Amino acid sequence: MNDICRPLGNDHITFFLRKHIPSIASSSVLIFVFFNPFPQLTAIEEISFYLSLLAFTTYIVSQKKLNILDTPATIPFLLFTIWCIFGLFFAINIKNSLHDIYAHLIKYILISYILFTFFRSRKRMNILTTTIISSSVIFALGIMFHYYIILGGKFTEKLGQTSYIEMPTNIIGTITVFGIFLSIMHFKENKNSIAKALLGLGIFILTVATLATQTRGSILALFVGLIVLLKINKRAILMVLLAFIISLSLMPVRTVLTPEALYNKITKSDRWQIWYTFAEITKDHPLTGIGFGMQSYYDESLLNKYNSRVPPEYRQKTPHKAPHNLIVDLAVRTGLVGLILFGYLIITFITIAWKLAAKGKTDFVKGWAIVSLASLAAIIIQGLTENTLNGPPAIVMYTIFAIMMILWKLSEDINQTSDLSEK
Repeated sequence: MNDICRPLGNDHITFFLRKHIPSIASSSVLIFVFFNPFPQLTAIEEISFYLSLLAFTTYIVSQKKLNILDTPATIPFLLFTIWCIFGLFFAINIKNSLHDIYAHLIKYILISYILFTFFRSRKRMNILTTTIISSSVIFALGIMFHYYIILGGKFTEKLGQTSYIEMPTNIIGTITVFGIFLSIMHFKENKNSIAKALLGLGIFILTVATLATQTRGSILALFVGLIVLLKINKRAILMVLLAFIISLSLMPVRTVLTPEALYNKITKSDRWQIWYTFAEITKDHPLTGIGFGMQSYYDESLLNKYNSRVPPEYRQKTPHKAPHNLIVDLAVRTGLVGLILFGYLIITFITIAWKLAAKGKTDFVKGWAIVSLASLAAIIIQGLTENTLNGPPAIVMYTIFAIMMILWKLSEDINQTSDLSEK
């Protein structure tokens, strides 16, 4: 009885933390990642994120050695974040910039490190990627059924063209393309025929959903990624191409891929007018930008001021409230310095993945490094025509970052084990 009533000592607390906190953190962040594509589920996402953050913080405090931040990405993350904070002194909307630095930068970085901390093993990373695949397939099926069946959308229309504010057409592809690439790797690794059949069906569904958006950015991202993935599994890639051919015969997506349509899109797209206006803003704020806050784009007097500077042939009738381009967005909000620092971050991850793909100690590390490289290339390509620094596509990007860090750590652990065995 006395043993039961005795207060818990430090050893008991440490044991409890080590045993239960990782499970709480990993389960919570998995829920967050799973529901990322689904609109109007903010409450679930917020609860799961903050629960995982609480567990993550508790876990860090309980550690004697803080090696969680010991990755090649930490310095680029830190430099970009510091620069965005420094930009508060020059922000035209300080309150919103402060909010967005946390909500659309620090929060995403935290998600990367939570995933990196609690999914640093082959088994756990498979759980993470399987969760993302399941989420992507359910999302793709659900949005196609809702738009074409329940809402009665025409099959000639772009998927979600007129109905989804939180998940516009161009954003749908950021979810489905990432799901396709993860599925291709699992298709290669899985030996179970039933699992392979389910993965093949998922790849088909995700490909159809991608093509149903009729967005050239997503289709280009898919094909560039498939080229990178040729070394992974040619059979799975053939399934994607089969789905593509079938979709071409049944859907109007082929009309946006003709040489004439592509030429007109490049030369006559309204994106050029949008970018021209935002380029004028950058001329007045070249180094620091206008601040990280995205609500600055809603300042109509600001947009009208710079739109009036644009040559008449490129001037917008009503200025768009977003640049629809990753590079332009960064240049406007963080200045050219911020753009360079974010470029440094991207180059760091490309270097990590490239080295692992070429010199990884295991086929697992090499294969997933190639997948992460293809995924990063895809999300950057999609970012050239859409806003991808916030919301679901940003979560996809920072999840890719987390996967790359996990692979880097797995490779480092293998190297250290080899060094010890040689000694």
